[in-house]
Amino acid sequence: MQFSKHFPATRWLLRRLVSRRFWYIVAICAAPIVLGMSAIQVDQMLFRHKAERLVSNIRELQFGKTTLAEARQSLHQWPEGAWHGDCDRACIYEIGLESFSLRHGDFFLGHPVLQRLRLRLGGHPARVLAVVRFAKGVLQSGSVGVHLWVTSYLNPDGDSEGYTLIGDASFMSRLELERSPALLVREQPHATYWVHQPGGCEGCMMIGVTFLSGASHSDIERLMLFDFSCLTLRLHPCRVPADIMPAAWQQFLDDEAQRPQGP
Repeated sequence: MQFSKHFPATRWLLRRLVSRRFWYIVAICAAPIVLGMSAIQVDQMLFRHKAERLVSNIRELQFGKTTLAEARQSLHQWPEGAWHGDCDRACIYEIGLESFSLRHGDFFLGHPVLQRLRLRLGGHPARVLAVVRFAKGVLQSGSVGVHLWVTSYLNPDGDSEGYTLIGDASFMSRLELERSPALLVREQPHATYWVHQPGGCEGCMMIGVTFLSGASHSDIERLMLFDFSCLTLRLHPCRVPADIMPAAWQQFLDDEAQRPQGP
């Protein structure tokens, strides 16, 4: 204690460290941060669970076989879903899920300090959109898209700078494929599916897989695997396509490696 006599600030700090009042104040100041972090993580986990359940639900549908009645029974669990069109002829069913960050995006945009804190505490903005199309009472085509907003850094104004990470799985008939010239530019190495990384994606990184009629259940299970674990990782969020669709990305690399190289 002889040391503290010559340093009043040190003596003051030592007294505070053994003071109950000091730790009481520290606890009060830390409580909002701990509670905020816990609330954000709970919301991320709930969103992840719903996203995984939605993808599994869509993956169980059989395109070209599942009837409208069967699909209604399977999809009734989603209050977020909405039907569009006349289902006696053709209609679309759309389901959109958003994380807390996006559901209250306007609020956070108006409060940059809270936006910065939310991002620091692991509030990853994310959206999952599923769309399925029916014609004459039978499921014809559809898609599941996952959009994650990846923050590269925060500028002094509190605005986030980054890009959108997109993972997409779609189902279409061969007739629809023939009507999409952009999908037929290159020879496809597989008869019933194609893994691709579309160009012209400004401000985003994307990996997608397109399944055609006749795709095997094993291929659908393997390539339509979305890894949502990074939504609940504060320090290691999703950054690259391999993080959100690992099997599809690996298949894309394998296919690219087997393509004949130009002169």
